[in-house]
This record gives sequence, structure tokens and C-alpha cells, in this order.
Amino acid sequence: MNRFALVSLYRGLIRHPLYTAVNVGGLAMGIAVFILLGLYVRFETSFETWLPEHQTVYQIQNEWNLPGSPFNGVMPNTPSGLLEMIQEDFPEAKGTRILTSGKIIHNGVATSENIAHVDPDFLDIFHLEMVHGDARTALRDPANLLLSEAAARRYFGSANPIGRTLALSDGEDAQPRKVVGVFRDLPANTELDFTALTPMKGPAPDDMAMWRNLGALTLTTYLRFDTPAQARAFSQKLPAFVERHGGDLGEKPSDTLRYLLTPIADLRLAPGGKASDSRRQTIAMLGLVGLLALVIAVVNYVNLAVARAGLRAREVAMRKVVGASRGALIRQFLGEAMVLVALAALVGLILAELGLPLINAAADLSLILPYGVVLPVLALLVVVIGAVAGFYPAVLLSRYPAALVLASARSPGGGRAGARVREALVVLQFTLATGFIIAAGVLFAQMQHVRSADLGFQREGLLIVPAMTDSSLSESQRL
Repeated sequence: MNRFALVSLYRGLIRHPLYTAVNVGGLAMGIAVFILLGLYVRFETSFETWLPEHQTVYQIQNEWNLPGSPFNGVMPNTPSGLLEMIQEDFPEAKGTRILTSGKIIHNGVATSENIAHVDPDFLDIFHLEMVHGDARTALRDPANLLLSEAAARRYFGSANPIGRTLALSDGEDAQPRKVVGVFRDLPANTELDFTALTPMKGPAPDDMAMWRNLGALTLTTYLRFDTPAQARAFSQKLPAFVERHGGDLGEKPSDTLRYLLTPIADLRLAPGGKASDSRRQTIAMLGLVGLLALVIAVVNYVNLAVARAGLRAREVAMRKVVGASRGALIRQFLGEAMVLVALAALVGLILAELGLPLINAAADLSLILPYGVVLPVLALLVVVIGAVAGFYPAVLLSRYPAALVLASARSPGGGRAGARVREALVVLQFTLATGFIIAAGVLFAQMQHVRSADLGFQREGLLIVPAMTDSSLSESQRL
């Protein structure tokens, strides 16, 4: 765009301030809603993707078919000895287990901590980032302990925790553990829930039968495969594995129990994951609402741009009289549309930044705007929306004969075809707005149901106390 086109755009904006506010403000609001809801959906669907080589790690889940039992369905826990039994039948299998339990005792004070008892090769499967210590040897000694950065600060402040000792208690006598490493705190988008790692103890001789019982669900088991094809091939071997080891499950064990291999990146929204069916529906609904908000704003913008295009017919005719070509006029209208969309995108980004703290406070999140992702998306929106909004008015106006327009008593409006285009846009806009209202109503009804549903017990006045010796409890609370 040249200087004269920019001056013409500026004069048009200040001459019609209401049009400018409605058009730019409406599109900006749609872009802001799209950004905010897109960030939430992106967060909910990004669980475990932070983990290096996450696409090669699968969780073994149980699918039970027990007629008349309330325990049917998919469950994430498996028997303690399942990994050992798998490796006995399939020596090439690589995996690890996680059992979370116990407390840490420091200076005579017991603190509940998410202590993960894992296999020695756990860090070969889950490549956690180490701040201090050697991941290759950190879990080889049963007396070793790894802490997260936050846990290390809680117990040792700014002092170096390496070589220090903490006592672990899992209901029995406290056992000393030497801190040999510190790993990065787990991010918010993960279902892994631990602040300390220590090697897992094997079973006592009297516990061996329960250790290998397919119905004793105590911990989570993970396997690593180099390719999805290997995972699918291994999954086909699991029914025969259940038949060999599930003798106490009836005549046909594989009819009662089926093992599923679920990629860890899918666990959040997979059956049996922490996200319930209603939560999955809510996430899908919010994504649809964000997309609808953007589409409605775009249609509104295009509709207003097309409706206003006829008012500029005489301006176009005068430009043709003084020598403007049709190509120059098309470039001017497309440029003006993209400048307006860019302005709306900037305002929408500002609104999103202002609204993000409110979203975080309402949903107890810590979302941030990733400008490396948001800015390219906004740039694409500017080009696409600007082209869509400016193409029809540009082609429509640039084809008018200058003499006919100047001789006419009123500005042309595009004829019957132009009227049909505007009517179609209005119908589409109101259809999408109606769908938006319905979706918002359904979402509100679901949230109200979740908040008011009868859980089967009185929630008011109840406290959850992990341990009476927890350091977070005051003396009066312990009494």
C-alpha cells in the first residue's frame, strides 16, 4: 500500500468510528476468545509431550469384564510382578513400574511426599532432566534417593543436597536414604505425580503369590517400544499371556481380563485416565466454542466489509478517472482489509493477555501465552481473513464502469448477486451464533451438574489429613 491508500484508510476509519469499533472490536473479541480457549485445549491435550521420546512409552491398562460387578471397565493399575512376568515370557521387553507411597522424615518431622518406588532402569524409560547427579547410576543402589528441585529446597534450602540423608517410611520402620541426584520439577501438563524417586523393593517370599496375581492391582506398569508397529505386534501377544498366567480368572481368562497398551500422551483423555468422560466432553466443547467464536467474528467482519463496499463506489470511480488500474484498486482493498485485521489481531492479543490471569485464577492453572506459537497463527489469520474479507469487495468495486457510477443517483450494491452474498453471510452468522448460544448453554448446564451432583456423602465440614505427623498441621489441628 502507498501513502495515499493509507491516508484514505485513515480518513475512512475516523469518518465512521462506529463502524470501525464494531468491525475491529468484534473481530478482536473473537480472536481473544479463540486464543484463550485454544490455550486451554492445547494444555489439556499436551500431557506428557514434554517428555523426551514420549511417543515410545506406553502404559499397560486393564480392561475387566466381570458380569454383575461394579469394577468393570479400564483401570490403570497392574499387579506388582506383571513386568517381571512379561520379561520372563518376552525377554526383549523393556519397561518400568511406579508405586507411589510413603513419607519422608527429616529432623524428626514426618512429611507426606509423593515418593515413587521405581525400577533401577526407570530413567532409561522416562528421560527426566537431571539438575545434579548421574541418571545412569542414580537408581542402581537400593539406598539411593532422588529429589525434585522443589523437594530439595524444602528439606535443604539453598544447600547442596547431594550426599545428605533422609529417612523414608512406608508404614514400617524408617529407612535411611542418601540423596544422589536432583531432577527438574515435573511440569503442570503431566499425570506423573512424584517429588522423589527411590528403587523398589522386591517381594518377601510370603508375598510372591500375591505379587504375581493378575487380580492384585497395586502399581502402574510402563513399556517402551521403538516403533508403534512393535507396540501393536506386542499387544496381539497379550491375550495368550493372560491365558498362560490367569488360571484363577476362570476357564477363559482372556474373556475376563484384557491388557491394553495406551501411549502415555493419550492417558489424560483415554478411558481410565484422570480425565472423566464429562471432562473430555467439556474440553471438546470449549474447543468448539473457541472455533465458533472466531468464525462468527470473521463472518461478521466480512459481512460488514461487503455491506460497506458499495458506499465507496464513487471513490473508486474517481480513482479510475485519474488513472488507477483495476489491479491497483484490488491491491489497495486487500491491503486495507489486512491492515484492519492486523489491528484487530493486535487488540485481540492485548485482550487475551488481560484475560489470561482471570482464566488462570478461575481454573487454577498457570497458562502463559506462547508467542512463538501465537504470533505465527495470528499472522496466518491476518492473511486469510484479510484476503477473504477484501477479495469480494475489491473484485466487485474494481469492475464498476466509472462513467456509470458517477452518473448514477445512488451507489451500486452489487446487484442481485451481491444481495444474495450478503443474505447468505447474515444467515450463516445467525446460524453460528445460535449454535454458539446452545453450546454455551450445554456447557453451563454440565458445569452446574458437576458442582451440584450428589456424591453420596456430606462434603461440608470434611478434612483430608494425610498423616497426623504431617508438618503442615498445627498442634491445635493434631489435637
